[in-house]
Amino acid sequence: DLPERRQVYIDRLKKCRRAAARAAEELPQEQKARAEAILAGNFAGPPRGKEESGLVQTAEKCRAVLRAALAADSEARKKIRAECGRLRARIRAARENAQ
Repeated sequence: DLPERRQVYIDRLKKCRRAAARAAEELPQEQKARAEAILAGNFAGPPRGKEESGLVQTAEKCRAVLRAALAADSEARKKIRAECGRLRARIRAARENAQ
């Protein structure tokens, strides 16, 4: 279940990033630079206007999805390592019993 959830988060993140990149491409150069800073989480001051406010919200959602994907990925890796250790122990025990 964890690898599937991880892939769902990654797909959502990619969709968010594509939508944000398309929106930023349509802006004039000055606004594009600010939009890219907002998307990266490196902007100063409150949002300027309705569009920028929406962009801030989109960027925050993208970062939240990324955090969730990283958490799911970490949990999946931990479970895989534990399962790998368990299987190695069983193989080792089976080899010892076979001798």
